[in-house]
Amino acid sequence: MLLFPLYVTGVMAENPTCPLVKVELERLPDLNVPRSGHTLFCARGEMVIAGGHTLGFVPTPTAEYYSQGRWHVMQMTYPHDNGLAVVMKSGKVLLAGGMESSHGIGQSYGVEYYYPETHTFEGFTILNQKRALASALEIDSGKVVVSGNWYAEDAIEIFDGERTFTRLKAVNSQRSSPIICRISDDDAILFSKLDTYGKEFDHIVIDRLKGDPFTAPLFDDWAPINWEFSSNESGFIGDEETGVYTYLLALKNRHDGSLGIAKVEGTEFSLLPTASPIPTEAGYGRIQYFGYLMADRQAQRCYVLGVDDDWRLYALAVDYSQSPAPLTLYYTDPLESRLDPYMPALTPEGDIMLAGGIVDNNFSPLSSVYLMHVGTKSAATSSGFAFGQWIWWLLVLLVIALFVALWLYRRNKTVKHEEDITASPKDNAAETLMNSIHEVMLKEQLFRESELKVADVAQRLNVNVKDVAECIKANRGVTFVQFVNGYRVDYAKQLLRQNPDIKIAALCLESGFASERSFFRIFKMFTGMTAQEWMNQKD
Repeated sequence: MLLFPLYVTGVMAENPTCPLVKVELERLPDLNVPRSGHTLFCARGEMVIAGGHTLGFVPTPTAEYYSQGRWHVMQMTYPHDNGLAVVMKSGKVLLAGGMESSHGIGQSYGVEYYYPETHTFEGFTILNQKRALASALEIDSGKVVVSGNWYAEDAIEIFDGERTFTRLKAVNSQRSSPIICRISDDDAILFSKLDTYGKEFDHIVIDRLKGDPFTAPLFDDWAPINWEFSSNESGFIGDEETGVYTYLLALKNRHDGSLGIAKVEGTEFSLLPTASPIPTEAGYGRIQYFGYLMADRQAQRCYVLGVDDDWRLYALAVDYSQSPAPLTLYYTDPLESRLDPYMPALTPEGDIMLAGGIVDNNFSPLSSVYLMHVGTKSAATSSGFAFGQWIWWLLVLLVIALFVALWLYRRNKTVKHEEDITASPKDNAAETLMNSIHEVMLKEQLFRESELKVADVAQRLNVNVKDVAECIKANRGVTFVQFVNGYRVDYAKQLLRQNPDIKIAALCLESGFASERSFFRIFKMFTGMTAQEWMNQKD
């Protein structure tokens, strides 16, 4: 769906060649599970949040994907609290490591694949060594470089793309959340500003897969921005097919705290020329930039996020295809409350999504999700236009109005034809079956049977078992068990509203849960809270 720009009164930043443009910050539906320490990525056109920890600083082995205006919960093999994720060229997503236990303690071995087509996970091997706050990057032939650790030894290991992680070599500097950049088909460099205890290095040393460690003079005055998390491919602007490996990197000046953009080509580091200085203030107070750089390769621009003291959110856009690169500073209204925008990511439309995170501490992570509309399909524009720009936009709007009028006229005459084309008998049959499944679940309250199986539903509807399972998976994106548990949780909520003093044993029995233990686990998985916490929040 095309989102039209939001026209507002714009003001200019401190440098007149860098416009300040107000954009919409859309509040999306909340996550089912409040979380921080997770990973956020796009797989097969869907935004996915995986792992992390939830209320009480407890790791959650759940993930969620955003589809049809809501978040859908999935069960993972491991929680991967502060773990790593790599969207691979094959389409699969590799997830590994993370904190071993609650309260951010320890490191873990676990490795699994996420399959976006089926929304399923498969644990299949382990890392060569336990890791948390590590980074990874796919290189040639499906191999993956892994490095970085937290409160433990760091080293470089290689995943062979099948089942085995093997230690490759020691590192010159023990790091957490390293930035990994490819410099050839089978070689890469690794560096970070933080050691494995979160302390900043006075002197940054760069390791190399094939070669000796080296230093970059640029790091004498600048340090990369990669606090506690990193997304390595987000800054890639090169072309693998032609063997061009170029990255952009957000930097912070060691002396005055200003922001810079580095261009990394092979082992060469240089500052990217910009058409104007990067704004450090926009009329509302000093901007504190944070996080890694996100490159929209289709639009040939990159973004770095920032906030001011009133918690306005900023996105500095750098159009890197031009030299010197023009800058645009997007901003929003102040956020409702202070937000630690953990792990931002670009959507397929080129907007910036921020999900979860913390406000004050890791014991109360957030479930809120925001979308900052800066993308090529929904970007807002400044009102600081010159007269010629106003004329241009007026002509554009007139063309759009004529197009819409023509479209509506044709649509009124062709609606039935379109429905005949798009609604195939197979689609109608699937929709009818899904409605029948939903109806029988509610009317007969089948979910209250603790040992309900997909065959039971199929028998009542006189259809094939496989058809029922595939229909639920295709329409709801969950397994049959997850589908039924959703009804059970909703029914349990209804009972709690009607009788707040109901005994847990009776609540489980009435709702269809096999045991109190499964009730507690599933209720918290779906709501992010215990039943008592949910009741207190409701009050």
